[in-house]
Amino acid sequence: ELDEQGRRLAVVSIPIFLWTDCSGPVDLGAVSEACRRPSRPMRTALVVDATQSVGAVPVDVQRTPVDFLAASVHKFLFGAYGLSCLYVAQRWWEDGRVEPLVEDEHFRAHMANADDEVPFDASLPGYPTAFRRGARRLDAGGRPNPILLPMALDGMSLVLQWGPATTAATLAPLTQRIRQRCMQELGLWTPARHGPHFLGVGPGPADACKTPEEVAAWVQAAAKFLKERSIYVSAKLKVLRVAPHLYTSIADV
Repeated sequence: ELDEQGRRLAVVSIPIFLWTDCSGPVDLGAVSEACRRPSRPMRTALVVDATQSVGAVPVDVQRTPVDFLAASVHKFLFGAYGLSCLYVAQRWWEDGRVEPLVEDEHFRAHMANADDEVPFDASLPGYPTAFRRGARRLDAGGRPNPILLPMALDGMSLVLQWGPATTAATLAPLTQRIRQRCMQELGLWTPARHGPHFLGVGPGPADACKTPEEVAAWVQAAAKFLKERSIYVSAKLKVLRVAPHLYTSIADV
């Protein structure tokens, strides 16, 4: 419709799965094709938040082209808070419209490494302004955290050893069983379509939650009830986020 009106949709920014209850997936292939369709008067950039996907399900930017894809390592890449991965399609590497959020010297072309120094002398020209080649022009400033990087490396090594496709296939029966038991035995709500790797569970009709505040109170009470029995889930605003992994057996659920 926007194309027909002669208006430009500059950016589409989407997740693959919803972070709270794993609703989805978004048909990334169809969105990618629509953004890149040659018949469109102007191309739309596709930005993907893959934090809830990378590591647990296959994600292939060669088969499904995207412009930017970002993922924090603290979810299914088994890293720690404070570090993220960013994929940038090659067509953006030298695009002058793409600049880092922080304007300092660390991602400039002249920097040999994160500790390279330029003498401070008012009589000399300022810092060179050319960026590094490739996606490194958008890298974070400063020295990478020496604690976070080895943790991320170990986590990604495990993920590659297991294989995202194998992880997804292993977890799918677990989340399906959780959904089935929650709905049939407890009368609770779960999303009709969800990913294989986690699931949101919310109050059902019998719980008679009529306001968002009542839903949030139910979620907090349910999470507390489970924690007292050594069952750990994440309490979100509207759902319990239940995320098994390869250490979880079908007998556990």
